[in-house]
Amino acid sequence: MKSTLRHSSTILLPLLLVPCALFARQEVLIEASGNARPAAAHLDIAQNTCEVLKNLKLDHGEVISAKWVGTGTIQVQLGFPSEPKSVPVKRHCEIAVVSRPTSDSVINFTLWMPPREDWNGKYLQLGSGGWGGTIQTSELIGPIAQGYAVAVTDDGHQNQDMISSVTPTWAIGRPEKVIDFGYRAVHETAALSKTALQGYFNKPASRAYFQGCSDGGREALMEAERYPEDFDGIIAGAPANNWSHHFAGFVWNELALNAKPESRHRCASL
Repeated sequence: MKSTLRHSSTILLPLLLVPCALFARQEVLIEASGNARPAAAHLDIAQNTCEVLKNLKLDHGEVISAKWVGTGTIQVQLGFPSEPKSVPVKRHCEIAVVSRPTSDSVINFTLWMPPREDWNGKYLQLGSGGWGGTIQTSELIGPIAQGYAVAVTDDGHQNQDMISSVTPTWAIGRPEKVIDFGYRAVHETAALSKTALQGYFNKPASRAYFQGCSDGGREALMEAERYPEDFDGIIAGAPANNWSHHFAGFVWNELALNAKPESRHRCASL
């Protein structure tokens, strides 16, 4: 379903609402084929241009690492139950950035940029799922193969174990962390990534897009409402945005499942 967002009586950007199933992690399956490897001299220039981004000056941010990654493969967990698979990855410049807009903010994001001759001129930012807390670099494989500069953030907190990935204890008594998760991390990632693009390509992106599903879909809607200038187009997949209704439904489900012993099936009984 296509829609448009209006702000101050002006149409600002196209907004596409779709079910998450349309994404289906298809980008991981794209093979790293394409343009032939440039001459060694061109590779040296690309590598030097990438690594010098370590010195890039960012507002309340810092480039933690900047490295050139050659064409190769990485291990990605695929399938259910998941198992490691070797997936091809095209050459790119990879930078890791931390942004600290407040004293309690630690917003990490990773940005991949293709060589200048492979760039399609566009920037794509991906949303997180669940409570965030991790950077899924495997999600960047498909877009980089298609020539996008692409970034993703951990939403301002870092999961330490499986429990913290499903229980948002990081939010208790930390309002700035809640704001980072709510909308600030995505905006910071967009703003600082564009600065890095300018430093690497020596020109801005011609278009900027955001794509997210579930909580990433909620992030998409928050971006469209709060920072409509960040992106030229947004895909909001199955947005988990009506939290009062959404979480009341979770509570109802738990009450129904625990109302009677026979309501819940244990693994051993299946």
